[in-house]
Amino acid sequence: MTSLLRSFDVSRGVVALAIAVLLFVYVHSEANPAEIATFEMPIDIVDVPPGLLVPPSQAAPTVRVRISAPRDTLAGIRSTSFRALVDLRKATSGANEYLVAVELPDPRIRLIEVVPSEIPIRLEELLSRRIPVRVNRLGSVPFGYEAGSPEANPAEVEVIGPSSVVQRVAGAGVDLRLDGATANLDAAHGTTLFDIQGQTVSTEGRGVRTVPESIRVKVSITQQITYKSVPVRPTLVGNVDPGFTVDGLTVEPSTVTVVGAPEALRQVDVIDTQTVDVADAAATLSRLVTLRIPANTSVPSPEAVRVGIRLSPLVVLQPFNIPISFVNLSSGLQVAGSLSIEQITVRGASTAIRSADPAQIRATVDLSGLTAGTYDRTVTVSLPGELSLQSSTPSSISVQIAAQESAPPPP
Repeated sequence: MTSLLRSFDVSRGVVALAIAVLLFVYVHSEANPAEIATFEMPIDIVDVPPGLLVPPSQAAPTVRVRISAPRDTLAGIRSTSFRALVDLRKATSGANEYLVAVELPDPRIRLIEVVPSEIPIRLEELLSRRIPVRVNRLGSVPFGYEAGSPEANPAEVEVIGPSSVVQRVAGAGVDLRLDGATANLDAAHGTTLFDIQGQTVSTEGRGVRTVPESIRVKVSITQQITYKSVPVRPTLVGNVDPGFTVDGLTVEPSTVTVVGAPEALRQVDVIDTQTVDVADAAATLSRLVTLRIPANTSVPSPEAVRVGIRLSPLVVLQPFNIPISFVNLSSGLQVAGSLSIEQITVRGASTAIRSADPAQIRATVDLSGLTAGTYDRTVTVSLPGELSLQSSTPSSISVQIAAQESAPPPP
């Protein structure tokens, strides 16, 4: 009887505890009810089998997760609290659908829905091929230099990546620029992959790499001939008109490039033109003439140069003796004494002096307002506009003015 009573007391205790737990859960759920939330996150692709890869060109997948959790638990949850992943350890090449698994950060969280629950993934075989390297020569070395055959080291590269891309690759190209090169070249260059038609195979963002990433290319540059820039010297023959002189020479171009073996160029410091005849020239000349090319050399261009010969009239001094005339003498007066002579020296171009009219050269004494008497007066010399006075003698003279004698009456 006693044992029965004890069993009854235990049962009542268990029931009471259960009721207390239920009551606690009920009260707690009322105070901290479950709520539903949705999060979006990226999907991690893990455990890709050896020899396979997910091409980088595939868009990064995302998943939307719908969960239920108590309010206080949900308050601390973020999308980064979850991890969505696809396990590919049993995957094969090709396109297939794979289940998305979600790792929950708290046991109080209940997973309601995963959208999408599966995602398509295309796996490709990882392929490796060895392909030859081809050096593409771009441009050319300067005139007088020669580039040898380029050497690529290594002569082959290994291309590793998705089979769909690697199978298209037929070779690797290296661009070698020769413009302006006058010394040996030795440098590392990146490669460009091309297909059997010679078209570039795009590898950007497709998971393709080459080993090594760069190729060292060597090429020898040797100088075959040299060149030298020298001035052009005009060669004139004949004499210009006696009234002119050569005032200047111009050559266009003034210098030319002479090409030849180094020993031939050592003796070349100037290039002469063919002769330009200036006999009796009386005006500025312009002539197109060829060059005298020294032996064992050449001038690539130009074949002819333009020579300009600038002439100026020759400036000379010319003496003259001219009578002095008196002007502006008042009526009833006369100059006593003999006629005076002015000795002058005129400066000017020989052509102007030769063509000058002697009547235009005058020496005068102005007698304005003077009465009978003796005076010292300045001699003024006037010349044509092309001439200038160098000197004159005398600069002044003594003038005697007297009344005119009356004529005797007729008989």
